[in-house]
Amino acid sequence: NQTQTVTVTDNAGNSATFVSPVVNIDWTAPAITINVPAHGAVYTLNEVVLADWIATDSLSSIDTASGTVPSGDPIDTATVGTKSFAVSATDLAGNSANLTHTYYVMYNFGGFLPPLVINGKGNGLFKAGSTIPVKFQLNDYYRNPVSTASGTASINTSPAVSAPIRYDAEAQQYIANLKTPKGVAGSYVITVTLDDRTSYTVGVVLR
Repeated sequence: NQTQTVTVTDNAGNSATFVSPVVNIDWTAPAITINVPAHGAVYTLNEVVLADWIATDSLSSIDTASGTVPSGDPIDTATVGTKSFAVSATDLAGNSANLTHTYYVMYNFGGFLPPLVINGKGNGLFKAGSTIPVKFQLNDYYRNPVSTASGTASINTSPAVSAPIRYDAEAQQYIANLKTPKGVAGSYVITVTLDDRTSYTVGVVLR
């Protein structure tokens, strides 16, 4: 709040003072709230998620406000990975504000398949020196098969072994063939690392 005081004196020495009314000067930026996507939120590929954000200003009111998509519209979940959602706003006094949230989109991992797991349990038994077929399925939010993922499978033997995953269209599943070293009997962990920044593990035993 600011006021202006003016004093005027004439040639006869008479004076008068005038105090202006209170003038409100807005130096405050708009307030932005992003409810959806929440910062750090995780969503599944192709999941329908509606943006929820608002920009407010208690002094001058909002002049313009825009987001990556309008509030109430679906956010981007069409591809996996790290995403940004930004909102900017300006009030009638010219003050501006910006806010960005980061969120993540991932596959729906369907779990490892036989022979790695039997009846939902891991720690399958394999012969050291044999090739272990690492099989699993990836789907989107609606359980539709995903065929475009990339990644690797590895086993922590010494030396460690890794192989790229590939998609078997006929079986609608991914597979990576891990050729294990000979003479490394013991318990090990197979890790699948995907391009959506996730990793999944299952135990195996080599004899």
